[in-house]
Amino acid sequence: MIRKNPLVVVTVLAVMLVGGLVVWSQEKKQEKKQGKKEPASQERSVKESEVPAAALTTLKKLAGSATITEFAEEFEHGSKFYEGSWKGPDGHVDVLVTAAGDLVEVEESVPADKVPASVRAAAEKGAGKGARITFEKKTMILYEIHFEKVVNGEMIFTPDARQYQEAGGEKAKAKDKDDDDDKAKQGKDARVDDSKVKDSGKIPKQVMDALRAKFPKAEIRKWTQEKEGNDVIYDIEFVENGRACEADIKEDGTYINYEKAIVAKDLPAAVSKTIEGKFPKATLKEIMEETEVTGKDEKLSAYEVVLVTSDKRTVEIRLSPDGKILEEEVLKGN
Repeated sequence: MIRKNPLVVVTVLAVMLVGGLVVWSQEKKQEKKQGKKEPASQERSVKESEVPAAALTTLKKLAGSATITEFAEEFEHGSKFYEGSWKGPDGHVDVLVTAAGDLVEVEESVPADKVPASVRAAAEKGAGKGARITFEKKTMILYEIHFEKVVNGEMIFTPDARQYQEAGGEKAKAKDKDDDDDKAKQGKDARVDDSKVKDSGKIPKQVMDALRAKFPKAEIRKWTQEKEGNDVIYDIEFVENGRACEADIKEDGTYINYEKAIVAKDLPAAVSKTIEGKFPKATLKEIMEETEVTGKDEKLSAYEVVLVTSDKRTVEIRLSPDGKILEEEVLKGN
């Protein structure tokens, strides 16, 4: 079983600009705070002198030679923002920044002839015959963070440090901290919805029941079905409490084995010695501890290790608990 979840932690910060043609208005949400219901967003006009220096500097820089005609202070999702408005080449421009001067989003009017034909057609169909349609182009600033640990991950944040979550091809939604707090207080299950994993509904009930019985908080990431002799085997990759795992389960719900990710320091001394002896100075990228299941008996059977050698080859080896190499495969070489 081969995976791609390195143990070395590497954080990469990238700036992602998301451009969208917006023809809808967002309804105001209600959120709870200190037992009282307050509007999720509030806005008021302010004078230039009330805008923090850093925010004002950014707004003026973006406006260029244009005159900022209006300033506003907005409070949304627990953060304060400042907006500047001016006239651009195609109409009004609204720019939102944080108090620290970080750009959050830009909204600008665009003429219909600068809108993609497919978007115009969709807008006309959605608005209905005879509707007067105007278009705005909305550019949002998001920071996408990739990290590699026992489980690979990705997070997206807005400039005010709110997590921006994307789920299964649906429109991305900003993650509201207060909503999460409410869920935690109510004790709701935080695991992912398995229905969003492709064809997860095709996994037999016996297999899912077996998986949940041993791993009640399993978050399925991927699964495959294979035929081995007369048996149909379901290989399910999932995450349990932040740890990468994998299980081979027969169609009738009988376990063959399961694996859990571990870190290098948890390897038996004999296994570490073998790896260091055959692959000196190698970087261990992934380690899975395999447990074989026979009826009600479970036995630690092997360790699967993916490593990068000193000459840049990626190798997967399977070792017995006493350090004997059982299998070896070069996944990528020079």
